[in-house]
Amino acid sequence: MNPSHKIVTELPLSSIWNSTEELDATRISYLTKEEIIEILREKPVKLVIASIGEKPEWIDSADQFKIWNKTLSPRLVSNQHTFSLDDFPGNYGFLASLWEYQKYSAIILFEKYH
Repeated sequence: MNPSHKIVTELPLSSIWNSTEELDATRISYLTKEEIIEILREKPVKLVIASIGEKPEWIDSADQFKIWNKTLSPRLVSNQHTFSLDDFPGNYGFLASLWEYQKYSAIILFEKYH
C-alpha cells in the first residue's frame, strides 16, 4: 500500500510511517511529561500524532511547542496501564512514546485515545 494513503487502524502502533515510506523505527519507551519536556529542550525532535481512522500527523517544527502546550500536555496520560478518558478535557488523551530512527535525533509519538 502507498504510505500516503495508509491510515491508523489500531493502537498501539507497531510501526510509524510518513507520506512517502514506512520508517525503520523502534519504540524505546513510554514517556512522562517531565521526560518529554527534557527531550524538547535538549535536541531537535519530530512529533507525530496517531489517531484511529486518520493518517499520522507529523507536526511542523515551528508549531511543536504551541501544539505541545495547548493540546498534548493537558491530555497526556501518565500511566499507560490504567487511565480514564473522563479525566481529560474533551474526553480524549494521549500516550507518548519515544521512537529511535536513524534519520532523526528522536521521534515522540502521541497515540490519541478517545
